[in-house]
Amino acid sequence: MSTTPKDLNTVANASGERPAAEDLRQIISAAADPKSIISAFGGPGRLNFVLQALDRMDQACPDVGYHVFRRIPGESGPQAAERLCCLMQEWDDGLRPSFPALARAWLKELGIDQESSAAKILMLAAARAEMVKGIVPLCAKPANDEPDYHNRSHYLQVFQTCCYLLQAQRELQQTMLLSAQNDPLLQAQIGDYDACTLMIDGITHDVDHPGCGNPKDPLSQKQVRFYNEDVSSSTLYPLVLGVVGGAKETGSFYSIYETLNRFTDPGTPRGDARKAIEGFRNGQTPEQSADYFVRPDAAFWACAAILTDADILLSAACGEEAFARGGTKLTKEAGKAGLSMDFTTTASRQFFFDNIVGPEGLLSGPARILFNPIYQQMRQKNELALKPS
Repeated sequence: MSTTPKDLNTVANASGERPAAEDLRQIISAAADPKSIISAFGGPGRLNFVLQALDRMDQACPDVGYHVFRRIPGESGPQAAERLCCLMQEWDDGLRPSFPALARAWLKELGIDQESSAAKILMLAAARAEMVKGIVPLCAKPANDEPDYHNRSHYLQVFQTCCYLLQAQRELQQTMLLSAQNDPLLQAQIGDYDACTLMIDGITHDVDHPGCGNPKDPLSQKQVRFYNEDVSSSTLYPLVLGVVGGAKETGSFYSIYETLNRFTDPGTPRGDARKAIEGFRNGQTPEQSADYFVRPDAAFWACAAILTDADILLSAACGEEAFARGGTKLTKEAGKAGLSMDFTTTASRQFFFDNIVGPEGLLSGPARILFNPIYQQMRQKNELALKPS
């Protein structure tokens, strides 16, 4: 008896492509272990509901290309920031195609083979990311039970920013004298496998986020490191296993994915990542630890820098309005979690600049060139506002 969901009555999008839901069904049918994939969605019935929901999103918003935050050659950082803010407003309003449709568009945009295992995992991960705490969504607009900040609009922004920075890296490698940059991260050649891993991290890094910080250990009363990040990462494992089949191959891919995801923890891990990335840039040999599985090559650290930048770029380097909107969302989210915290104040903004972003600013090669001037300007303005008159 087949374990794949029954066929859907789907329609092609505006470009004449077959629906993304159809691609997903074919990926599942040809997978090494379809049952593992289906289990990640909660069973055949729920998977079928997910595919139907994706189909509705794509029928309602067939112009996929408009929502691809692609790099425009020669575009300045402020111009890109303005475009991202405009798109984010539409995504917050639910005006977007499905995640798999956008993931497929980016695979084509970056010239990545859609038949590769990593590309198939990305498509499946994008579909799983549309589920809200394991529940099938009804539409693209963030639902009432989604966190105000850590919701699907945020996943999409981080995913697309990762893709944008990947494109910018390639453009800058072609147009700039890299020897003069003296930046091994900017010079890193990010292959298709690493690019897909980065994109998967971007779209899934906060999946099933509870809308609050990591819980405290009942004995030590200290926050459990990586708890929320590891919950998100766990949603990917059965998808990887289903595509590649073998436990060894699954573990190899998953360990890199999990480490990159852990670097997005806003506490000590982000500081660990920042220190390690800067260390690699300055010629230091990265060290292994019990918490992170790191590779010694430049492509890995370039991906780590891009992901950590993408997670905070909208608030850190897209202007005052974007920061205020993000702060308002975080304040609402914290309030629902029972916390009286205001992320819109000048003092909270300075804490973000000092402890989350860091004085050196964004870390990846393209973000430093394009967006760090915006960040430094915002930081200086905020420091002046804090000084007594």
